[in-house]
Amino acid sequence: MNEDEITVEKIVNVYRKMKNPIEKKIFASALEKISVDPIRPNNNLTGTKVNGFRFEGKQYEAVSHIDVLRKILRIVVMKYSHEIDKILSIRGRKNKYFSKHSNDLRMPELIRGTNIYFQTNENSKSICVRCEKILKLFGMDYTSFEIDYYN
Repeated sequence: MNEDEITVEKIVNVYRKMKNPIEKKIFASALEKISVDPIRPNNNLTGTKVNGFRFEGKQYEAVSHIDVLRKILRIVVMKYSHEIDKILSIRGRKNKYFSKHSNDLRMPELIRGTNIYFQTNENSKSICVRCEKILKLFGMDYTSFEIDYYN
């Protein structure tokens, strides 16, 4: 592969590095129009520790990647409790991420305020992708979601 060659990975990395929220939203919309999903695993998350995350202009504390997912779920439940069952449509290629039955998941945890369990045995890349997919599914600004991490 040529260094100057444009790849989807390079385009998504440009998107991830954008700091201006309006530009990021516009760029994500343009990517979706050409069938490029900006929600992809971020290889830079492997081996990182979490300080917290930013979403819709607010800073949230979090101590781990799974804590980020818990808090994203809490935000969604608070706003969309009446349609939280939509979350059951988010699945992996082989595994369920959400279920009403704890025995469907390897390491389940109940989403507070619901009868739905979520999978907690995932790596940082999968958790970040799942958070973005959840936000997008509920029509929230997933482009404003960013994990603060350090090595």
